[in-house]
Amino acid sequence: MAIGGASFCGFSCSSFWPSRSRTGSVLLSFSFAELESYAPQKPVMLWSVISQVSCRSQLIYDSKRGNDMVLQPDDLQILRLLSKEFLLLTNEQIYQLFPTRPPRALNRRLANMVRRGLLHLRYPGTFVAAAPRRLYYVTPKAAEALPATSSADQLRFRSRRARDFTDTDLPHLIFANFVQIKFHIAASTYPDYQLQKWIPQYSSLWSNLAASHFAVQPDGFVKLQKAGRTLLYFIEVDRSTYRGKHLDKRLSFYANYAFASHNPPDFKHPRFRVLFITERGRRATELLTRLRNQHPDLFWVASWNEFSSHPLFHPYWRTCASSRLHALDDPYVLPSLLPYPPSPSSPIVSGDDHTDIKYTFTRNST
Repeated sequence: MAIGGASFCGFSCSSFWPSRSRTGSVLLSFSFAELESYAPQKPVMLWSVISQVSCRSQLIYDSKRGNDMVLQPDDLQILRLLSKEFLLLTNEQIYQLFPTRPPRALNRRLANMVRRGLLHLRYPGTFVAAAPRRLYYVTPKAAEALPATSSADQLRFRSRRARDFTDTDLPHLIFANFVQIKFHIAASTYPDYQLQKWIPQYSSLWSNLAASHFAVQPDGFVKLQKAGRTLLYFIEVDRSTYRGKHLDKRLSFYANYAFASHNPPDFKHPRFRVLFITERGRRATELLTRLRNQHPDLFWVASWNEFSSHPLFHPYWRTCASSRLHALDDPYVLPSLLPYPPSPSSPIVSGDDHTDIKYTFTRNST
């Protein structure tokens, strides 16, 4: 979905990020056990000093300065994030993940890791951005610093994917990154919060789940705990590329899936919600109008300005049913009547038009 003419996290998106459409049609399967087995490294307190880290094996000779550069705990954490959680990150996003570190100090560490070959830099093409913004991604050499978590072959594949990620797909990826980061760092505000899973749009899990009836490509799937409750969300970062019947098909698919009789009882609605985060407030209003025939507790909408300017569990989410604002941990509302949206005429796969990856979703059994 497309980012238009506003800004988020300090940079303008007008003419910076071109609109794109999501196309393709694949019938995918989902295996409940496979999602349960998908367990990426649990998010950590990114702003804290990582204890019990030995840097004895991570001494890298600095040929330009003639001395040894010892990888610091923050360096290792940046490498872990790029090897497990994020495919590419901008400087601004790394600053958000390490809010207690001065940007100048982080820039020095990033420059050192690029010089030592642990990170690569790439810039969007000039046709994408008038002022290209650097993005970092991990290299196979980083496996030497992360022997317990990543192999060189794994990082070689990840590095190739980051390098080949198309310029036209980068705007959507960067927008989704900012949303993901907010979920990652929320533990600094909420001691009773834990992010248990985040499955990004480009995860290989989606391509491993074949022959599914779940035919929508979400921008993310998140499983979290708040005050002892497990909450599940599909994430849709909206760049205004869905219009008319295509949008209606997407909404209908989520609704049909939420209430389908073949789904296990613990994964039917109200076990999950679909969160739309739009770039502009006007687009949020348009979506709410489009949602008027759907169950109000299934689809929630917030603009980027609302999402980015408040704590994660602050009440700023809107539904089509009322003007009352909702918080993410509000109790689920059981539907009194099941909606009857029109069924899609054919399976749809949407998203960022990544033709080399097929996306799907599967439930967690808890």
